[in-house]
Amino acid sequence: MLRLLRVAHHEQLDVAPLLDAHALEHRRFPRYRLRKLAKRLRSGTALIDALEQTPNILSDESILRLRFASQSGTLGDTWDAIIEEASQGTNDIRFQLKQTLLYQGALLVIILFLVSSILAFVAPAFTKLWEEMELPISSGSRLLPEIFGTFATHFWSAVGLLLIVSVSFVFLKPIRFFRRSVASKWFAPIATLRAAKILRMLSQSNSAGRPLTGSLSTLARYHYDTTVRGKLLFARNEVEQGVEPWSSLSSSGILTTNETKALKESSTSRIRSWMMLKFANAKEERVLQRAEILVSLIHPLLTLLFGFFVLWLGAICFGGLSQLITSLV
Repeated sequence: MLRLLRVAHHEQLDVAPLLDAHALEHRRFPRYRLRKLAKRLRSGTALIDALEQTPNILSDESILRLRFASQSGTLGDTWDAIIEEASQGTNDIRFQLKQTLLYQGALLVIILFLVSSILAFVAPAFTKLWEEMELPISSGSRLLPEIFGTFATHFWSAVGLLLIVSVSFVFLKPIRFFRRSVASKWFAPIATLRAAKILRMLSQSNSAGRPLTGSLSTLARYHYDTTVRGKLLFARNEVEQGVEPWSSLSSSGILTTNETKALKESSTSRIRSWMMLKFANAKEERVLQRAEILVSLIHPLLTLLFGFFVLWLGAICFGGLSQLITSLV
């Protein structure tokens, strides 16, 4: 859809008919959102406002960048940058995480099916055999049926709770609240990524010759994250009171001390734009490298966890058989 909007912008085309045609390629909620967006555009709503009023049509970050570019007069160059960034970095990590969780989820379902079959058909026969032969039942052989018995007892309660949580996710939007109000406050990597995005936008507006104060005012007004918006408001107020811009960004936590020093000592506006872009790239690469390491650890850790469970189950089964054979010797 970003490519479609870019073409419409460059060729000065009416976006609404294009979105209606694009909606035919989708089903259910994506089709509904695209048609809702087209309807808002036909009613006379500006493109950026219509995007903001249509949840989940674009990411908060993309809409903020488009809003900022529209306000600073750099919208033409922003489309290409957003499309390029959307196809790199975090998308690869998200795909890898989804693939890992899908694989491990399928493995969990298979293990639960096999264990349920053992408990339903094999375990009762062994239990009856041990009772008839007056053999002591091991603690593991008692524990496993108790765990699954408890699970079976509370199964429908768990289903009802899951349904309530699903409905609350649809109507209360907790993920959106977390992303916009809590994430950058609790998790430093997210705050670092958002600071990098701010530097990237400031670099673009600085290259276009726009004043830093106006750029800060736009970001402070429209940024979707309340924590970051507070930092930007603080920096803008500091600048309006006569404080040097880079020092105000450092005081608000968007720039580090070394970054602030480097920007102060830069001789030209072109060099400052280049440096802000490099700082943004360094911040993003540092966070993405750590995220890649963590995501790469999820698969082996979950595999080990399932392996220990299968080992425990095998020890229970073969331990019972060994006990039975020993008693017959």
